[in-house]
Amino acid sequence: MKKSTMLYINVVAVMVVLAMVTPAFGLEMPLDDSAGSKRGPVYDTMWFDQILDHFEFTVEASMTFKQRYLVSTKHFNASRPAIFFYTGNEGPITGFAGNLGQIWENAADLGAAVIFAEHRYYGETLPFGEATFNTTENLRWLTSEQALSDYVLLIAALKDPASSHYLGQGAENAAVITFGGSYGGLLSAYIRIKYPGVVAGAVASSAPIWLFPETQPAGGFLGWVTKTFTAQCPQSIKPIRSTWETMLQMAATPTGLKQLSSTFSLCQPLSSLAQMEAGLWMRIEAALIYLAMADYPYPVDYFGPLPGNPVETVCPFFDGVGTGDDAVEALASAVALFYNYTGEGGECFALSATPGDFSLNQMRAWNYQFCTEMTLAELGSNGVTDFFYPAPLDLKAFAAACAQLYPGIVTRPDWVSATYTSKPLRGASNIVFANGLLDPCTSGSPMVDQGPSVVALNIADAAHHFDLFGSNPADPQSVIDARIEEREYIVQWIAEWLA
Repeated sequence: MKKSTMLYINVVAVMVVLAMVTPAFGLEMPLDDSAGSKRGPVYDTMWFDQILDHFEFTVEASMTFKQRYLVSTKHFNASRPAIFFYTGNEGPITGFAGNLGQIWENAADLGAAVIFAEHRYYGETLPFGEATFNTTENLRWLTSEQALSDYVLLIAALKDPASSHYLGQGAENAAVITFGGSYGGLLSAYIRIKYPGVVAGAVASSAPIWLFPETQPAGGFLGWVTKTFTAQCPQSIKPIRSTWETMLQMAATPTGLKQLSSTFSLCQPLSSLAQMEAGLWMRIEAALIYLAMADYPYPVDYFGPLPGNPVETVCPFFDGVGTGDDAVEALASAVALFYNYTGEGGECFALSATPGDFSLNQMRAWNYQFCTEMTLAELGSNGVTDFFYPAPLDLKAFAAACAQLYPGIVTRPDWVSATYTSKPLRGASNIVFANGLLDPCTSGSPMVDQGPSVVALNIADAAHHFDLFGSNPADPQSVIDARIEEREYIVQWIAEWLA
């Protein structure tokens, strides 16, 4: 049976795939403050009484829950007030605050207060506490629109002298600059587009606003993964592309399944072709995607422990390798480097393993968003412009699988494009789209300016929202230059707001 069919038969496997292969979208869990400088940020943790439903005027909709946010006013300059606001995405907010040092550095230099706001249903911001994920009904308020409105209300409180969350003298006039990476980058752009009277400008890093069925680019996300491997490790392309057919042939017999289980050091041996496709293949694809997204020039633990330049690091595995069993063994070595680089993961590989410390609730939340409105077109492959097994995305099958997992929901893959981001992007202003040319997310982000103040900043040596990381002596000059240019726009936006 073809993978393109089998991928959507096993509903549980589908959801695991969604969680695993969409860090560009989908499951970012920064592990510590290893990205960039080692200067850990100092902040206070606060809780804001947030409204459950911003779009209904009922008693039920008006119930509140506690939204976590992190705040620092250490460098706040009341005479030239600015608030740097990180639009939290799919993970605990503390991880983003600890890794994205460029925001803290800019705040220190430009006299801004810093806010990292946690996205509803992630981290400790759970509208129904421990019962949040007990039913699909409880998830109905998990949307990007609700999250943006959360941020707008929080910003209003931060600027309100009568609020207990007031940042202090001058805050009421402050220019708010939003920052975000990946899904957070989308939110940063969206909030400027939807609420230009609240936000003065937005830095949207690794923000694939067009990576949706209605606006997806040719070649796509997986094509960009292959592009990064082609540039950094060209000898890997032919062997990897050949492995899928080889593994299909191996999985057709009990002996071949046993050999695959041994080659990939699986804790539990494969029992069927279906298990290989819905389990092992998905983990292999996730590893290749993450290796490209995390192709930073120095060791970073953002997606789990990895060496610097991880794509180049796996290259020796493919030296002199052609096709057949040797190619499969080389691929297994590359996958092992991703999942168990430090060796602390044990001697065998569990198909249930995930990079980072993703919680079950985090997966549930992101899968729900992926199944409803954040239906990214990054799962489809063709085997021609990419080195994955040909498996075009079947939206009908995808929607059916989602409906089984979350009874009563409807997948609306065209909603985001209709709501936020036309192609070309019209009517927007004061947004920088920072695109790392090693990052597969760039496949769905504007690479040319979309207007006089909607700028595409293409960064030659950057992986996933590398521009937001703290300064490091090993930073490529292209990344240093991009950060300088971003800062120039930020200064301009603040000046325009305060004029």
